[in-house]
This record gives sequence, C-alpha cells and structure tokens, in this order.
Amino acid sequence: MEQYYPRIDKLISENPGKFNSAIFIGNQGLRCYPMYTMFITDSEQCSSVKEDITHLANDKDVEAVVLIFSWFAYDHLIKDKTGYERLSQFISAISKNKRFYLILNMPDGEELNPKNMFTGSRLRTLETKNTDKVVFDYKGFLDRHKIFRTELENLAIKNGAIVIDPIKHLCRENKCPVFDSEGNPLYWDEMHMRASYVRSSADYIDITVKPSANAPSSH
Repeated sequence: MEQYYPRIDKLISENPGKFNSAIFIGNQGLRCYPMYTMFITDSEQCSSVKEDITHLANDKDVEAVVLIFSWFAYDHLIKDKTGYERLSQFISAISKNKRFYLILNMPDGEELNPKNMFTGSRLRTLETKNTDKVVFDYKGFLDRHKIFRTELENLAIKNGAIVIDPIKHLCRENKCPVFDSEGNPLYWDEMHMRASYVRSSADYIDITVKPSANAPSSH
C-alpha cells in the first residue's frame, strides 16, 4: 500500500475537502513479516497484528478499507488453504459494514527494471538500450499470473469486496508503458512504480479515499 502514498498525498494536499484522510499500515517489522502471513500463521505476533488491523478497520470513523499485497503474497494466500479461508473471512467480516477494496497486482517483470536497460559491460562500455526495444511482456505477465488473479478476484467479489485492477488502467490495448514521454523509466525496479508515475497515473486508487456519498459501489 505504501507505494500509493504519493498519489494519496497529492489528492488530500490539493483537495483536502474532497477526500478522506488515509492511514497506511505496512509490514510490521519483527511483529509479523511478511505481513500476509497474518492470514496463515497462528503466532502471537501475527495474531495481534491482525487483531489491531481489524479493530482499526471497524472504527466508526473509518469509511473504507483497502487491501494491497504483492503478486507473491496474493499467490501464496490463494494456494494456502488456511490463508485462502482466513482472507475470505477477513474480507467478508469487514465488508458487511465498510467499503472494502482489493487492489490486484500491478505490472511486474525484469524488463521494467532500469538495471536491465543497458547493454555492454561496466568493465568496457555501457550503453542504454533504445526505448523502442524495451517492451513490457504483457502476455507473459498474464500467463504467469492469470490463475491466481482470477481466483483472487472471485474470492474478493464473493465476500463483498470491490476489486480494482491496475492493469486495466495502466495498460491500454494490451500495452503497458515502460518510459515516460522524455524516455525516463516509469519503474524503479521490476515491480515498483516511481513516485512521479504513481502521482500522475495511479488514479484508479482515488475512489478509495472518496467519501462514501461520492464513491460508486463498483469499479
């Protein structure tokens, strides 16, 4: 979720009266890491993290809850029977009284990592690749993730969540941009967008901080 901070900060800073405030809850360090394991393990630390999050989500001043994990975390939860069941229960319990959004994974792939946008050797000559030759493998992305994305979306909808798919917003006509108009990489590694790209293009997240009266029930 922290990856979307630049966009949320922009919305609230520029239009404080039109958007709700937001609380970001990321990995809890030694309490429960990685965080998705709070749905899998019965350790005291992870159980306490889940309880704290559930308590906060049910606070009377909270209008919406947003769940965002990496593709690896989602894939693990879908494949793990306990994780699958507990994630379902978590969404179902909270969505009865709150708007609950589940954000699917965004584009990922080695071709997005700026480190892979060079040819040659650092011991000789390094040259940047022509931007026309660096293309996101859209089909490869879907082939890798189609099964768990479909199952995750079905799980979320079945339990009352609103699903948002970044791919539908970031990728037009099955093409996901890798560079901006000036030839600068839009990602800082293989799966994280640069802050400037988040601010300008992650508008699909806006709905999550709109007051309930202005937020549609599906997306």
